[in-house]
Amino acid sequence: MVALEARAQTSPALSEKVVASSTLDGEGKVEVAAFIKATATMLRSADAVQVRRGREAIISSIGKSQPNAPFRTVFASMLLPSLKEIIKTGTQLQGVNALEVMRALNSPDSLSALAEQCSSATQPSESLRLVASGSLASAILFTDLNTAQADAIVRALSACIDRENDWMVTAYDLQSLKALATSPHVPKASQGTARVVESSALALLVSKIRKEKVPPVMIRAVNRTLDSILSGQIEATDPTAMADFGRSLEPALNMLIEMAKNPPTSDHAAAFAQSAKLAETLLRNIGGGKPAKTPARAGTVSKPVTK
Repeated sequence: MVALEARAQTSPALSEKVVASSTLDGEGKVEVAAFIKATATMLRSADAVQVRRGREAIISSIGKSQPNAPFRTVFASMLLPSLKEIIKTGTQLQGVNALEVMRALNSPDSLSALAEQCSSATQPSESLRLVASGSLASAILFTDLNTAQADAIVRALSACIDRENDWMVTAYDLQSLKALATSPHVPKASQGTARVVESSALALLVSKIRKEKVPPVMIRAVNRTLDSILSGQIEATDPTAMADFGRSLEPALNMLIEMAKNPPTSDHAAAFAQSAKLAETLLRNIGGGKPAKTPARAGTVSKPVTK
């Protein structure tokens, strides 16, 4: 026990002075560089305990600086090259831990790096793409982005979704677009751009499923996305913008309702039936399609089917 405690006490850490700095002087940069070298070495270790300690040391240190965006941005720019190299050349365990660190950085550069790892063109491992896409969807909600930064991530996600054949990764990619469309840390213009791409990507996915250009299990990504829109995006979006969003989705929603009548495969018949129910609920809530038999009260959202 004593040995373990002593070992834990030797974990590298950044000083409070450096973490609280809005700019790094020469001495501060030397300290940060030494910290990054030490923790990156731990993240590359074949020992799972060392990998975990390296991850925890970084996240603990930057956790102190939550209000200090300037330090976080500089720190991320210095650390990201090491994280990218670990993800590229390391084991799956090392890659997953590096991605978790990348998520915790909450900087525009780290979000861009996560978006790169969501792409099958960059990251061949489905499991690492899944971690990256899930991390991006959550990190967007806590990171300030300007228009150029947000729009670049939107473009990257559009390309990712177009190439992806894993339904869970696709669902998280679409969730990231929803996050960009609703986050108060994203400029209004970029929120609109994200909604346009979210709608077009979802419509294209539905069309690919109908034409059997992607595996039918991808309907689960559609269902996750429709559920997500119903459970938060409507309330977080300006009514006029939501009406435009709804009109753009209407053809795809009607296509889902038709597909459920004769699904491409019986293996996912329940999922196709769920997609039709979600589509009908969404059409009612966004003002498209046939009126609801029992109209929902203003400001409320019908509970989606959750099979």
